[in-house]
Amino acid sequence: MGFEDRDYYRSETGGNFFAGAGSAVKGLIAVNLVVFLLQILTTGGGTSKVDDALAFFPDEVLHGEVWRLLTYGFGYGGSPLVFFFNMYFLWIFGKTVEEMHGTRELVLFYVAAVLLGGAACTIAALLTGQNVSMMGSSVPSLAVTVVFAWHHPKQQILLFFLIPVEIWIVVTFIVLMNFYNAAMSSFAGGLFIAELTAVAFALLYGWGGKRIEDLVPAGRPRLRMPKPKPKLRVFEPEQKVNLDRQVDEILAKIHEQGESSLTDRERKTLQEASRRYKKT
Repeated sequence: MGFEDRDYYRSETGGNFFAGAGSAVKGLIAVNLVVFLLQILTTGGGTSKVDDALAFFPDEVLHGEVWRLLTYGFGYGGSPLVFFFNMYFLWIFGKTVEEMHGTRELVLFYVAAVLLGGAACTIAALLTGQNVSMMGSSVPSLAVTVVFAWHHPKQQILLFFLIPVEIWIVVTFIVLMNFYNAAMSSFAGGLFIAELTAVAFALLYGWGGKRIEDLVPAGRPRLRMPKPKPKLRVFEPEQKVNLDRQVDEILAKIHEQGESSLTDRERKTLQEASRRYKKT
């Protein structure tokens, strides 16, 4: 029996796109929840100290507070109910996107969507001369949802937890509402401009098929010294037992942490095991 047939290796999603959350989704939601709680705890007199420090303000960004281009994309802005739906969408759609593209890629995509939304609003502020604040996780959450809809447009979700609707219809409605709100509110709807920018980025990402991870420098290549070739050894039954044990441990790790968590040595072990299993 090959290791691909073992229980550890089988996906537990069973074809359900909403199962099997990855570490990136959990981590992003955890960060958002921390910011959300800090916003509530530091709110007084109608303002929050967290918002003052992290929210997007074009003037502050142009005066060197560039971290706001990223930090505005966490927590909530205006309504805790909207925050709940943002996290819900990130949870049910982000898990599948992470399974498709990998943990690191999802984090890079989340960050890129936030940065591009902030950059678009900065340009809009320069053109209009208005300085309007912006805060909330709806920008990256919407971007992740669009990527999911690109790959699975016919997937149904329960609108208001009652009405089954295909995801492409929901995304189209949200985009049209953003166009309307952005047009009716001028730059006062800065968040809508950021969301539309994130939608455009997500569509290009899905259409182009390029990975952000491939664009990030991986660092300087290390000089590798040639290794002496190992001597030929006879494969004994005891070695097979040890190999089986290693394979079981690696497959358990894949089950718990995902394939992206494997080291090069563990991948080579699986490849070697696969070759030997096929011979038996």
